Amino acid sequence: NVKDWAISRERYWGTPLPVWRSETGEMLCVGSIAELQAEVEKANAAGFENPACPDDVDLHRPV
Repeated sequence: NVKDWAISRERYWGTPLPVWRSETGEMLCVGSIAELQAEVEKANAAGFENPACPDDVDLHRPV
C-alpha cells in the first residue's frame, strides 16, 4: 500500500522544495527570486563563486 508522496526535492518525482542545507547543517528556504538573488550575491561576496553556473539560469527548467 505504498502511496505517492507529492513533495520532493527531486523534480522528476514531485514538487521541488527550495530548501538547501549547508555543509554545517544550516538549512535555508528561499521564498522568492529576489531572496535567491540576494543569497547568491552574499555567497559571491564571501568568495563562493561557481564559474560553471551561467548568468541566465531558467528557474523553471531542470538542470
